[in-house]
Amino acid sequence: MATVHEVGLVWDELQQHLVDVVNGIQDAREIRTKAFARAEILGVELARLLKGHEFLPRYVLLGLWNAARSVANGAEYLQDPRPALELAETLETTYQLILLGECHSDRQPGIPRIR
Repeated sequence: MATVHEVGLVWDELQQHLVDVVNGIQDAREIRTKAFARAEILGVELARLLKGHEFLPRYVLLGLWNAARSVANGAEYLQDPRPALELAETLETTYQLILLGECHSDRQPGIPRIR
């Protein structure tokens, strides 16, 4: 099981990239693709680290939720809102998986979850 320190390190880096993405959408009306891609990777890692934890850091949950909402709300100002809406959906999925005590690799397309 991951330590609080490991979770904090991943969250700090993820938060930096999320801020870059949100600022790009809100200020420059653009998707910063490098920050976008890194945020997706770090979100998967964060969910993996938090899998099975009984207690979850509120700052992580609040940060993911706020980032997802900010990205989704800013999408309407972009020429092509689809990438931003996809990122918002990805962040919401990560948020939900963390709440469920799961990670992205637990969900495999074509394989039923109820057996």
